[in-house]
Amino acid sequence: MIYNHLDITVIVHDTLEHHHRVVGFEVEPFSMMEEDNRSENNPSISKGPMYLLEGQEVTYSYRIITRNDPSTTWSMRMDHYLKFGDNNIHMANILYGVGLIIGLGLILYFLLARSIGKDFN
Repeated sequence: MIYNHLDITVIVHDTLEHHHRVVGFEVEPFSMMEEDNRSENNPSISKGPMYLLEGQEVTYSYRIITRNDPSTTWSMRMDHYLKFGDNNIHMANILYGVGLIIGLGLILYFLLARSIGKDFN
């Protein structure tokens, strides 16, 4: 199966000056069968996915959809990327990593010491 169609949703916010500002976008891939209504570029009316066969030509298409989002302003467009939930999870991952490095280092030390014949008493 091949994804041969993209739905690109451009999220805009209307300013007080009646301009549109792009505050985000979404891309969703689809697989659309080659058929008579393929030129409409609407995956919801497609009869099914396209399976790639040897020697078959593939038509790629896209559709751009504009969606107005009044809740997301230009200054707040990056907030969903910058939100962190519980900051303790970051410290826990750091401690797990340090513990793993120390544990593997000790195992390696004991294996090397045993192979060269040192006694740990």
